[in-house]
Amino acid sequence: MSDYNLSKLSSLDFEELILDLLKAEWSVRIESFTSGKDKGIDLRHTSLKGGSVIVQCKHYERSGYKRLLNNLIENEYKKIKALNPEQYIVVTSVPLTPHKKDEIKESLEPYVQSPQDIYGRDEIEALIRQNPDVEKKHYKLWLTSTAVLENIVHAAESFNISSEIERIQEKLPVLVQTDAYGRALTKLEENNVVVVTGAPGIGKSTLADMLILSHIQMNYEPIIVESDIKEAKNMYKKDKRQVIYFDDFLGRTFLGERKEYLGKNEDQSVSRFIDIVQRSSNKRFILTSREHIFRDALGISDRFAHINLSKRKCVITLDDYDRWHKGKMLFNHLYFSSVPPQFLEEIMRDNFFLEIIDHPNFNPRVIEWLSNYEEAHAVGLKNYQSHIKNLMDYPERIWNHAFDHQIDDASRNILFTLYTLDSTASLEHLEHAFISLHKYCREQYNCSWRKNDFSSGIKKIEGSFTKTGKKEVSFINPSVEDFIEYRLVENTGNIDDIIKSCVATKQLRVLWNLRKKYNGARIVEKFREKKSDVSKKLVEVINESPIKIEQKDGSVLSSVVDDDAEDKIGFLKGLTREVSLNNIDKIVELLVERVLKEINYWTHFQYVLVDCTSLMDEIGYIESDRIVDAKERITSAIEDNLNETSAGDWEIVLEGDYMNVIERYIGEEVVYSAVEHYVREGAVEEIRLCDDENALVELGEQLDRLEKRYGLGLTESIETLNEKLAEMESGEQELNEGGLRSRQLREPEKVSDEELVELFRGLWE
Repeated sequence: MSDYNLSKLSSLDFEELILDLLKAEWSVRIESFTSGKDKGIDLRHTSLKGGSVIVQCKHYERSGYKRLLNNLIENEYKKIKALNPEQYIVVTSVPLTPHKKDEIKESLEPYVQSPQDIYGRDEIEALIRQNPDVEKKHYKLWLTSTAVLENIVHAAESFNISSEIERIQEKLPVLVQTDAYGRALTKLEENNVVVVTGAPGIGKSTLADMLILSHIQMNYEPIIVESDIKEAKNMYKKDKRQVIYFDDFLGRTFLGERKEYLGKNEDQSVSRFIDIVQRSSNKRFILTSREHIFRDALGISDRFAHINLSKRKCVITLDDYDRWHKGKMLFNHLYFSSVPPQFLEEIMRDNFFLEIIDHPNFNPRVIEWLSNYEEAHAVGLKNYQSHIKNLMDYPERIWNHAFDHQIDDASRNILFTLYTLDSTASLEHLEHAFISLHKYCREQYNCSWRKNDFSSGIKKIEGSFTKTGKKEVSFINPSVEDFIEYRLVENTGNIDDIIKSCVATKQLRVLWNLRKKYNGARIVEKFREKKSDVSKKLVEVINESPIKIEQKDGSVLSSVVDDDAEDKIGFLKGLTREVSLNNIDKIVELLVERVLKEINYWTHFQYVLVDCTSLMDEIGYIESDRIVDAKERITSAIEDNLNETSAGDWEIVLEGDYMNVIERYIGEEVVYSAVEHYVREGAVEEIRLCDDENALVELGEQLDRLEKRYGLGLTESIETLNEKLAEMESGEQELNEGGLRSRQLREPEKVSDEELVELFRGLWE
C-alpha cells in the first residue's frame, strides 16, 4: 500500500513537490519553468561547465502508463532533441516496473542514459520519506499520508467529529498554500492564540481547518465550538493537549446586531479564556472573524483592547492571493472537478480564464461554483461563458438558480426559518418552527403539503445550502446566509409570513435587526404595518423559556430554542422606540415574569434587572397597573439579590449608568450596605468556594479592578486569594510540546499572461 496519496496533488502541486525533493536530494540550484508545449522543460540544473540536466515532471496517475509513454514518444522526444541536454530525467507519479523503465529509456535514448534517470511513484515516495522537511512543507501531501490519516481518523472517531474531518479532507486537493498558513502557525507557536480575519469567502475557515488537522497530528484533542465560549470552558481539560476552534466568534454584525454580545459580557468571557490559553503550555486557540467586524470589536470592547488582541491576529485578505495564487486556485478547482471536458474547453477558449483570474470580484466561493458539474450542466454549454461573466459581476447570484429551480417550497421555508433562528438550530426546534411557517403558507396560499416535507426538504438542501453537525443545523457557509437574508428583504411578503407564524421571540428580533443592514425605514414601516400581529405574537412567545430540556435514552438533554430574558429586553427596548405596540403592558408583564424566572441562572443578574427597569422607564408614559406592578416586582428582586452579588456583578452594578438606576429605585443606603456586606463576607466566601485555578485567576482580576477603581477595602481578600492560587499552582507540571515548522512555496513576483496560459495547458494531463 502506498504511503502517500499523490492523486490529491494537481500537476502543478506535483511539479513543486519534485522541485523541492530534488533540491534537497542533489543539494544544487534548480530552476523552475512553466510548462510550454514548445519548450519541454519543467526543471533544469546547469553545471559550472555549462552542461544542463533537464527534468520533465509527468503527473499521469489519472491517465496511466500507456498515455505517459505515448506522450513521451509523440510529443516530448522532439523537444528533447532540440534542447540536446547533457542528461534528461523523467519523474512521474505512475507506478513503474523495471520493464516499463526500460521501455521509457529505450524510447528516449540517448538522452535518458539509464533506468536510474527515471523516477516512478516508488522512488518519489522514498525521497519524501528521506526528506521530512519537504514533506511538512507540502502539507496537502503530508495530511493525506497513511500515517497522518490514520491518526486523524482515529481522533475524529474518538471525539465525534468525523463529519468535520471528512469535510476538511474533501477540500485538501484544491487548496493553494499561501504564506498565511505560516504566519498563522507562527502566531500559534508564539502566543497559543491566533485570530484569523478577512473578507467573507477569503478562506478563513479553510486556513483554520488546516491548522486543526496539523494539531490533531501533534496529538492535540480537537474542540469545535458551535455556539459560545461556554462550550470550550466545559470541555477544557487542564492536563490534556487541546486545540480549540471557534469559527465566526464575533458573529456576523458585532456592532449592529450584536451589542448584546457586550451586555452578556461575552467579550469578557472570550478575553479571559484567551488569557487562560496563552498561559497554558498545552493549549491552542484558533478563532475566525470577518475583518470589519473584528476591527469594530476592538474599537468598542475595552476587554479586547486590554489583552492586545490585535497583536495576535493573522489577517487573511484578498491581497494574500496574488495573480499566481488566483491562477493556481482556479487551476486546482478545475483540475479536480467533475466538469466535462467541453466546459473546460469553453473556459480555455480565447484564454477566458484570464478574465476570471483578473476580475475584481475573484473569490474562492465563485471558483467553487465554477468547478461544480451540476451548476455547469444546469447553465448549458452555449451560455457558459456569458453566465460566468454575469456571475463574476454579481457574485450574490451564485445561489439564485439553485434556490429558484432546484429546491421546492418546503426547502425554501426551511432556509428562511433557519435564518430567523440566528442561522443555527437543533433539528427538532428547526422542524417545530418550520411546521408553523409551512402550515401558515399552506393555509394562506394553498401550497402543497406532505407529511415528510421537512425530512425531504432537509435532504435537498444538505451539503448545498446547509450542514448538519453533531448537535445543530447551520448554513454551509456565510455566503448562503447572506443570500437568504437578501431574499428575505427582497420580498417583504416573506417577513409578513414569519411574523404571523413565528414560534420564538428571536425570530422577530432577527427580522427587526435587518433594518440595520438594509433600508431601515422599510423594515420599520413593515413592523409598524404589522404591529397588531407583532404584538399578538409577543404575548404568545415572550414568556417562553430559552432552554428546552428533555429526557432521551436515559440522558437529560438541553437545547437553546429562544433568546433569554436579557436578549428579549434589548429587543423590546429598541422595538418600542420605533413602534407603538398594542398590549405593551401585557407584554412587559409577561417579560418581567420571564426575568424573575431566570434570575437564578444568570451570572450577571443585576445587569439584567437594571436593564429591565430602564425598559419600563422608556414606556413609563403608559398608565397601567400592570406596569406599576412590574416595576415593583423588579425593584424588590434587585434589593433581595444585592447581598448575593458576586465580583463580576459588582463590576457591572457599580458602573455609572446602572448605579444611577439602582439608587433611583431602591436608594443609595441599601446599595452601599450591600457593598459593605460583600467586602466583609461575600468576597471571602466567593474565594473559599472557588476550586478551579482558572476561575480563581479570573476572580482575582475582578477583585483587583474593583479595588483600584473604587477603593472598597478588598486588599486582605486579594492576599487570601493569591495564597490559595500559589498553593494550587505549586504542583502543576508543564507539558513539553513540539511545533510545526512552516516554509513558503515559491511564488513568482510577477506572472505574465503567457505563464498562466502554459499553466492551464496542464489541465489536459
